[in-house]
Amino acid sequence: ADVAGGTEHEASASDSADSASDTDTKSPPTACSSSCTSSCVARTTSSLKDAVRTALSQLLEERKTSHDDISQDVYRAIRDEAQLLLERQKIADCLDSDPFGLMKYESAGDDTVNNKATVERVKNMLSVVSCTRTTTLDGHSSIRAVVQLSNDGKMKGVDG
Repeated sequence: ADVAGGTEHEASASDSADSASDTDTKSPPTACSSSCTSSCVARTTSSLKDAVRTALSQLLEERKTSHDDISQDVYRAIRDEAQLLLERQKIADCLDSDPFGLMKYESAGDDTVNNKATVERVKNMLSVVSCTRTTTLDGHSSIRAVVQLSNDGKMKGVDG
């Protein structure tokens, strides 16, 4: 496969079978260009999954040997924390995309209020404590989440 700027792309028809098999030994792709094909995306996903499995296996072994944890408990904790991190990322992405235009810059006389800095501050303080998503048979959805804003030292009138 061709490697350009650290990005791995689908092998062309003129590449030999030997060079195509060398892709497993190269460093994982860092970014895909607009010309990247589904094959490149599949390799990137496979590489990501391999890296995640390696990290999880190492964590599991460390927890089993030094803390006497049970494998299923470790995997449940990983799943639960990963889900909360995913929900946090979804909130951050929504704040970034601002679908309702709530965080646009506003003019306050001669001063311009920079809401982007406020959004970044909120994203840095944000954590999801719990989240439940439910969909009924008739298509209605419900998302119930408990989010927390940690005190960044700039809050006024907040203890702790």
